[in-house]
Amino acid sequence: IFVYGGGDYGFGWSLLTIGFILQPISDLVFSYASLSGLYYPDQKVNFISSMAVDVPYTLSYLVWFLGLYALRLALGRHKPFEKIDQPRLISSWIAIIRSLRQAAIFFLSPI
Repeated sequence: IFVYGGGDYGFGWSLLTIGFILQPISDLVFSYASLSGLYYPDQKVNFISSMAVDVPYTLSYLVWFLGLYALRLALGRHKPFEKIDQPRLISSWIAIIRSLRQAAIFFLSPI
């Protein structure tokens, strides 16, 4: 899961991954609790409706924001490659290779 854990961007990617894991866990607990009648029974807040559904759902967005912010800070520290000089060009050459039965003729000349 945490393949991108190393390097300059690892912390931001880890936070994004945690946020993407918290969201479906919260959704699955909500689906189970609402099918079982445990989500806000008698219109009263209980542990499942507050701590097992609403808190992870809200935290997933907070963790996403923090992950994006960490990646933004890491990109701000990014330095582009230094510009290198144009490589020196060499003159063009042409090579002609002909085969006459078993004798070979090799001709090399500048253009």
